[in-house]
Amino acid sequence: MAITDILEMGRQGMMANRQALQTTAQNVANANTPDYSRQKPVMEAHEQSVHGGTRVGGGVEVKKVIRVHDQFIQNHLLEESKALGQLKSRSDGLRLLEGIIGEQGTDLGNLMTKFFNDVRELSVNPGTASSRAVVSESADAVAFAFRRLSDSLSTIQKDIDTQIEHTVLTTNSMAKELAEMNIGIVRAQAMGQSPNELLDRRDVLERQITEKLGYEILHDERNLATVIAPGVGVLVQGERVNELRVRRTPEEGQKGPGALDVFLGDGNSEHRLTKSISQGEIGGLISVRDAIINPAAEHLDQVAYQFAQSVNQAHRQGMGMDGTSGRDLFTEAFEASGSAGRIALNQDIKNNNLALAVGYGVEDPSDNRVALEMSDIQSKALLSNALTSPSEGDGRYTLGESINEIIGTVGVHTQRTNQMFDHQKAIVDQLDNYRQSVSGVSLEEEAIQMMQFQTAFNAASKMIRVGDELLEEVLKLR
Repeated sequence: MAITDILEMGRQGMMANRQALQTTAQNVANANTPDYSRQKPVMEAHEQSVHGGTRVGGGVEVKKVIRVHDQFIQNHLLEESKALGQLKSRSDGLRLLEGIIGEQGTDLGNLMTKFFNDVRELSVNPGTASSRAVVSESADAVAFAFRRLSDSLSTIQKDIDTQIEHTVLTTNSMAKELAEMNIGIVRAQAMGQSPNELLDRRDVLERQITEKLGYEILHDERNLATVIAPGVGVLVQGERVNELRVRRTPEEGQKGPGALDVFLGDGNSEHRLTKSISQGEIGGLISVRDAIINPAAEHLDQVAYQFAQSVNQAHRQGMGMDGTSGRDLFTEAFEASGSAGRIALNQDIKNNNLALAVGYGVEDPSDNRVALEMSDIQSKALLSNALTSPSEGDGRYTLGESINEIIGTVGVHTQRTNQMFDHQKAIVDQLDNYRQSVSGVSLEEEAIQMMQFQTAFNAASKMIRVGDELLEEVLKLR
């Protein structure tokens, strides 16, 4: 072996171990960086050379710097994140809905009970002016409670639409960044570099996109990520991005009129995604809006419609103290849709309590038959159940029971979703902890690696010193 070979191998040893020390320093510096994957230098021996028939070593080099990463865990995390995102948005939306339904629905039920009790009290004292005033005020309060709850449900629906729009914009932004990561990764690989930081960032983006949208992510032979909407289209493919769009559309199925639909743009065409998005945060928001809030709002309209129609039918047969008959107690509702948002006390009765009908005529001051008929409505089963339209003669719920059924249904959905979310979060946390145990940085291990590389670096420098001394001795021989 020539002395220059000793010098060269010493140089290579110093360079390789210096690069390994740099990798260790990078790991230590990012010990607390979220989603950072530990990096590891891969050293390989140079091909041996032959001198005088003897094979001698060729030195060492850092062939590449790999990141310690388990793709199986990453794929599992992506799959579980779909359900986590869906359950998280459902849980948040249902908690808000349960608070409003619980408070305002209970208040509505109590006010309706008070109205029927006040009507019953009026039937005992039909000629008392104060009792008429109390009934008028109770009727006005019930109508206000219906409108208030209907407005609150509409507000939640609009808030959910706003969240859907914001989540779509965020997802588009992440999709564009993912496409940029694809380009950067391919360029780095083409130059023989290890794009470890880009791969880490892409893993984070993939997990965030699946948590938002719940779509499939695949990798091709060039390690390019593709985000697929099964059966619909592609969100990201290489450097190409098809943006998500939102637009208000007419009523369709469970989706209410004017609610946002989600579309996937593909050039000049677009595909409706609303029904196909069942996972991710967007899927959870859509399910709360269309499968829970809309049925609750529709049934509230049915309750308001049946309440107003039944009371009006009884009141219309009676005569007020002013001698006028055929008057409705509440403003007339021509259809159930939107009744809860429109119901109001007849302005004539609100302005003049004498217009309130208690009996069939004014000749007999003790006539209380209309008041009794109105009070009996409280105990009649007028609605089939809390999720369908009323069925005449086949009712199972009174007005009060139907309101309680709405409250109870939302409560059950909320409790079940919260339990599922807690369970799913525990699964994702466990997977993330396992990922950290594989890819995370251990400062103790890095300290040991640092000492090993430092020792090897010092040994390589001594090799150069020895080679230099040998060369100096050879030169002295001349």
